[in-house]
Amino acid sequence: MLDITEIENMSHDQVRSRVLSSEEATINIPCRAIGSSISNLEVAEEYRQIAYVMDRLQCAAVLTDYNRSCGFSLTFSVNENDADEFVRMLKFVEPLVNYGIDPEVYADYSNFCAELYKYKTATPQAVESFYANYVTRGIYEEFVNDLKGIERAFEVHPEWRFSYWKSHKKGVVEGTLYYSQYNWVIRSTELEHIFSTIYGDVKFHQTDIRDGIAFNQYGAAIISNYPGETDAKVLMYALPGCKCALTGVKLSQNADVAVFDYGEYSVVSFDFLHPTDSELKILYAQLAAERESLSDLLDIRGQQTFDWGKIDDTQFEDLCREALDFDIRFKNARIEKMGKTRSRDGGRDFVIYTPADYNRESKKYIVQCKLIKNGKSLSKQRVHDILDVIGQYHADGYIIMTNEDIDATLYDYLNSIGGHADTSIRYDKTKLERFLVRFEEVCIKYFNQQKIVKS
Repeated sequence: MLDITEIENMSHDQVRSRVLSSEEATINIPCRAIGSSISNLEVAEEYRQIAYVMDRLQCAAVLTDYNRSCGFSLTFSVNENDADEFVRMLKFVEPLVNYGIDPEVYADYSNFCAELYKYKTATPQAVESFYANYVTRGIYEEFVNDLKGIERAFEVHPEWRFSYWKSHKKGVVEGTLYYSQYNWVIRSTELEHIFSTIYGDVKFHQTDIRDGIAFNQYGAAIISNYPGETDAKVLMYALPGCKCALTGVKLSQNADVAVFDYGEYSVVSFDFLHPTDSELKILYAQLAAERESLSDLLDIRGQQTFDWGKIDDTQFEDLCREALDFDIRFKNARIEKMGKTRSRDGGRDFVIYTPADYNRESKKYIVQCKLIKNGKSLSKQRVHDILDVIGQYHADGYIIMTNEDIDATLYDYLNSIGGHADTSIRYDKTKLERFLVRFEEVCIKYFNQQKIVKS
């Protein structure tokens, strides 16, 4: 790895030698604002500089990987014939990152910034992160004493007024995809194409909505942020020409992504599956009342039971991995096994890294799998201290997976740590068995049994 701060005091030949010393060259860009500054404007500016560096270096090499650990690490495949141009470009952009004074690079960077709103790239992560920080808060810092300046910006970019920004992904048609912190807005005709580009094969199914709960043949989900009149007006102003009457709601096959159809445009929500305790009670009551209709939708009769004594700890871990692979949040995620099953593994069985996509960076989750054969609920006393585990492994979130119920002590604890990690995800007996009922091939693989089919 070559830190870009080292380049200032290295000759061209020395940098070239380091770049070609391995099959791929990894350039690290230290971050001074990201992760430490409370100013969204400062964070946005750092992301924009990184986007500029990524763009200029890709003129001379192929970017093969991008991740954030101690700064931003950009990995390139550098052809020996292009090495001199790659080094020249590294030397060119280095003063910008290291706060040096070079009129030529600053003039080039200014032109890049002026044209950024039209910019398209195959690797838009840094550009999207710039807009995520600038549009939501940074613009108000920049024009804190100039309200007319904000209005001028909103006239040019009306979606900014409501904290949306357009996609800069190469291949996405202009005006078909907008982002916000909470959801995406997609031109309805482009929905399947955009999702297939990001996640692969994702199927959406029309739902039956009753009292804020959406049902499809794969399950049920609370829609806690059901778009109301205010949201409809926001979309109408942010996206001129959008028909604001809600025409339908679709769920993904795993009921973890909701699509709200508003005629020409659809609102895609990823984060609606976080019901409160009171919402859960409503859901369970509704599920009980709808048990027969759900059985019809699932094409099953009666209660399917699973003999968890048939599988061992290793098989249970494998089953948990398959369940996560069917979860759209972890589609195409990278999994690293940590230690041996039943070893003193420090509170984790494996680590899962979500892939970076249009406007989301890769996330690291610690996964703990608990196979219980004595029929008792999983309590807080039977898991490692989750906050310690998250801190020890610098994780963004924690996933607990068990074949039994999670008792109140652990449930309350998981809710209490929500502010210390991006999320705490739980797979209990109900969720795992619902997964097994949906996917017959997995059911046969681990339990040698088929789902109960209606006669």
